Amino acid sequence: GIPPDAFDPTTAAPLAKELAEQAPNPRPGSEADQLLAQQVEDRFKSIPGAAVSEQRFDATFRGDDVELRNLIVTVPGESERQVALLAPRDAGDGTGALTSIAATAVLLEIANSFSGAVHNKTLVFVSTDGSSIGALGARRFVRDYSDAGLLDAAIDLSQPAAPQPRPPLVI
Repeated sequence: GIPPDAFDPTTAAPLAKELAEQAPNPRPGSEADQLLAQQVEDRFKSIPGAAVSEQRFDATFRGDDVELRNLIVTVPGESERQVALLAPRDAGDGTGALTSIAATAVLLEIANSFSGAVHNKTLVFVSTDGSSIGALGARRFVRDYSDAGLLDAAIDLSQPAAPQPRPPLVI
């Protein structure tokens, strides 16, 4: 039920720029990470008919104890079977922030493109925290997600802004 042009990738680039200006260097648990998480949560909450939830967890980043959270939006489909799309939100070093913020922007735009559309599977969009701590947020999602038994697939958006992406490209 989704028209092929429902997702417009050209809208993700300006959104990524906006998010990067608002929350540069979103180190795990930092103020920028929390600000970016709030932006994601606000956009998730604007999707009609979707349910927003979160997973909170603690970690250590560069010797500091940090509080992290995954943000999850579930868009119901005709089936209870699910497909999850994950994107990292934080970055530990260097230009990784650009890639994580780009992945976040793509995730938000894809989630928005399914707003009000009819689709078979229930769609789960996950903004993960702690990606620069060994993909901690993605691991936490898979381990603690209450409907994990309903997941048919989980896809991780990785490196959309990298000039030379490193394998694996699909996880």
